[in-house]
Amino acid sequence: MLAADRQQTGGSLGAAILLSTAVRQRLGELRGVAAERRGRRSAARAAAARPADCPVCEQVAHAQQAAISRLLARLDDPRWRSTVAHATFCLDDLLVLWAAADRRVSAGWPEVLEAQLRQIADLVARLEAFAHHSSYDRRHLLTDEERRAADDAALFLGGDPAEGTP
Repeated sequence: MLAADRQQTGGSLGAAILLSTAVRQRLGELRGVAAERRGRRSAARAAAARPADCPVCEQVAHAQQAAISRLLARLDDPRWRSTVAHATFCLDDLLVLWAAADRRVSAGWPEVLEAQLRQIADLVARLEAFAHHSSYDRRHLLTDEERRAADDAALFLGGDPAEGTP
């Protein structure tokens, strides 16, 4: 939002006005959490962590839940299980999928999870290799996979490096 505002207007006044509304809402929620008794703070913190009411976010959440339900329902099929196991998920969606699999006690989920953890371990190895091979005397050892590792990590953590968003 800030980047778009700065690109279009050269400043950030519009974004600042919109952000102040959101921050003000969150401040009220956080003050409410602080005012709660110790035993009720957990529920109040959870309520404060929810995103603000937004019809678009609500529709996205419904679509996400529907997609997760369909993916989990199809894990009994070995081809689907393999496809989901080797798919590229961002961390947030992987965690949501995992939580839903735990609630449903999905028989195919352990295989999917193991494959996903291997992919993440491979990403860590590629990142480390990229760092190691980036010194001036080892640059000739860099592979294309290592060069893509930082972009892949940004996508995994929930951002799009092409858009510059975290």
